[in-house]
Amino acid sequence: MISVAVICWLLLIHFIADFICQTEWMANNKSLALPPLILHVLVYGIVLMGAFTPVIGFVSATLFGTVNLVLHFCTDYVTSRVMRRLKEKENIRGFFQVLGIDQLIHGWCLVYTLWLFT
Repeated sequence: MISVAVICWLLLIHFIADFICQTEWMANNKSLALPPLILHVLVYGIVLMGAFTPVIGFVSATLFGTVNLVLHFCTDYVTSRVMRRLKEKENIRGFFQVLGIDQLIHGWCLVYTLWLFT
């Protein structure tokens, strides 16, 4: 069973990796081209691996980070493109609904894979 403290750590690291470590260039361009999206998910995966190596060990953290890197790519590939269209249409409510779905998917993936690799 995953402790509440580890889940809180997981959510904090996700926030740092997904928002703080994402540059403006990545955020503005990941819906338009693969290089910014690939760089974003590489940084995301590295941050996860680094933060979870002391918690679950190097091998498990590497698997955890790599799987989440791929899942994050798949999710952001779709949601960033939908969010761009909604923003262009000035549908701010829809934009934030998709952002919420994006974060929910990331959260589910993170908790499930952490459970799987620990």
